[in-house]
Amino acid sequence: MSLNINIFNIILQIFFIIAILVFLLTTNIKIVINNMSFYNYEFQKYEISKKTGIEQKELLSVAKQIVDYFNNEEEELKVKIWKNNVRVNNLFNSKEVLHMVDVKKLIRLVYILQSITLIFIVGYLLICFFILKESIFLIFNRLLFKSSITIITVIIIAVFISFIGFEKAFLIFHEISFTNDLWKLDPRKDYLVAIFPQGFFYETTILIGFLTLIEAIFILSLTKLLKEKLWG
Repeated sequence: MSLNINIFNIILQIFFIIAILVFLLTTNIKIVINNMSFYNYEFQKYEISKKTGIEQKELLSVAKQIVDYFNNEEEELKVKIWKNNVRVNNLFNSKEVLHMVDVKKLIRLVYILQSITLIFIVGYLLICFFILKESIFLIFNRLLFKSSITIITVIIIAVFISFIGFEKAFLIFHEISFTNDLWKLDPRKDYLVAIFPQGFFYETTILIGFLTLIEAIFILSLTKLLKEKLWG
């Protein structure tokens, strides 16, 4: 019986570590995709206005409308902009619009995972506190230490893979995430990939990984500090 309880506890700790990783990643994904300053920087870096003929302020309007779409209940994306003093009622073609429906489902999944992992983390800590009668701060500190070490290792490996083979990893991600080929777009005629080139997604991935790594290092430092100050 005691062995079964120990195994069950180990499994829960593993899930807790995974939950912390997923919570940090999903939180950072949410932060980055909703950050208009990041879009502004990327559009300028890749000279998207020059390549597409769309003014910078209109490009930011495109990004804002996409972000709003991710956060509203609209089924299909309709992006309205001005281009060369002509009002464009829908910048994206039907294939791009359908692909964005799939993308929105992924974004919503990210939001859901963020909420689920947060609930699991809080729930696990409360269960440990009431059943094991340990200090909730001691439990949290111990688990966060293990989580931060794991997260730092995972992120370093993931960033290394991105550095040496992002294009292949990006392709595999699309093949796994989508059940159709709507994501196979042409930057010469499809604005979606002209405005958001592969470099944009590479730097988005690196930024999310960097934020998660910094957070994990901060958590690791905090747990070591608290251990020294509170428990010796």
